Amino acid sequence: MDTYKMFINLIISLSFVLGLIIFISKILGSKVNEINGKKYIKIIDRVQITKENSLIIIKVGKKGYIMSSSSSNMQKLEELSQEEINKIEEDRKNSIYDIKKLYHSDYKTKFLDIFNNFKSKEDKDGKE
Repeated sequence: MDTYKMFINLIISLSFVLGLIIFISKILGSKVNEINGKKYIKIIDRVQITKENSLIIIKVGKKGYIMSSSSSNMQKLEELSQEEINKIEEDRKNSIYDIKKLYHSDYKTKFLDIFNNFKSKEDKDGKE
């Protein structure tokens, strides 16, 4: 019986700590995004081409640039218009929103499945 109480206390404590971590990360995450959104120079996207080479889309004020970066140098490939930069930023926000939506729905479903399996095992153990 003591083991059962310890297990319940452990589950309650873990859920409280995880909830606190999620709550703090949501608060801090919004503040970090707010601070990053006000920067004059922003890296909008980065794609790794090889181990040492990557392509970077940079926004400096209202201008945008596609840059090539390697271990030895960095080179401007093309200048982007403000409309192109705005479209890229909007597409990026939408894709991040879709990923977050998918991430949350998948883990919510998995958590509910685990919880239901645990509950059904308890019911089986209680009937025996």
